[in-house]
Amino acid sequence: MIKLILTNAENVQKKFVESIKKKKGSGVVILTTKSFGGVEKTLKDKNNILFVDTVGSGEHDNVINTAPSNLSALSITISEGLQAMKSEKKFLVFDSIMPLLIHNDAKSVSKFFLFIIEKLREWDVDTDIIATSEKIDEEVVSLIIQGVDKVENSNRSK
Repeated sequence: MIKLILTNAENVQKKFVESIKKKKGSGVVILTTKSFGGVEKTLKDKNNILFVDTVGSGEHDNVINTAPSNLSALSITISEGLQAMKSEKKFLVFDSIMPLLIHNDAKSVSKFFLFIIEKLREWDVDTDIIATSEKIDEEVVSLIIQGVDKVENSNRSK
């Protein structure tokens, strides 16, 4: 299932961690708001996860660094990372779409997500895409909503 999770900005990290903890199998986690160094302590079992860090730099096991402005490289990294995993169950968690809109125009981000969602569906990858509901690009979100299977709107501050 491909799910878009809309939440308040203060709940993005909480929703991100919850999403990863619920996933089974092996997966790719895209970091656009915090670097790997900022999330590694909150995640206990990281052996089955490939992290794609668009924020930090440095060398860590199971971490690939890529620029948030290079959507082509991000797409290739996601595709190759998922295809290389031997697990039958695969997942992808995107910690937030908003930082990509800082580094890219809305049309490019929309095209990127439509392409990625199509591939994830083709590969049967359980996916959570997290977005803040404040100051959001309505056009980008509406296109993503059209491609996902479910939209979860959790705008409660808990």
